[in-house]
Amino acid sequence: MCRLALGAESATLQAGATKVDITPSADAELPMSGYADRKEGFKGVHDHIYTRAIVFGDGTRLAAVVAWELIGVPNAVWEVLSQRIARETGIPAEYLILCAVHDHSAPAPFGMYGNDSPKSAAYTKQVEDATVEAIRKAKENLQPAKIGIGSGKAYVNINRREYSSDSGWWLGYNPEGPSDKTVTVIRFDALSGKPIA
Repeated sequence: MCRLALGAESATLQAGATKVDITPSADAELPMSGYADRKEGFKGVHDHIYTRAIVFGDGTRLAAVVAWELIGVPNAVWEVLSQRIARETGIPAEYLILCAVHDHSAPAPFGMYGNDSPKSAAYTKQVEDATVEAIRKAKENLQPAKIGIGSGKAYVNINRREYSSDSGWWLGYNPEGPSDKTVTVIRFDALSGKPIA
């Protein structure tokens, strides 16, 4: 867990954010993420995908939260990339959160699903380079900031554990089953009130 304590005696909170495009070229021939047993790669670009970075600090230490619009972050990638980020940006691994939005409509980099082709390796490098670039740009955008947190409810998810008298429990549709509807948001604003992230 990344923890950056900001007490009453600490310097002004600063935050900066940016996004960097990680959309592969339309001819990249990469496999798609999610949904088991996909055999085909994507057939074109509907929307661009990004790596997004927020860097924040107290004047002494910096931390970063990076989110990819991809399926996930393999541990082996975290191990190598977090060390590269520490070397090239000065943000140590213990102050870094690297995550993904779990996009089932994005390519699968990092040799996922057994695809370790040269094109997959090239796309992996593109994502890793974009991640370092996003953190650098977010650092360049640092400015005095305010932080806020709030939560609400969203009724877009359901329990997927469905019971059938024929086959028992399976992955299905169970809108009456328990599921967490809480959505928590952390927001950084400039002192002017303009949103940073």
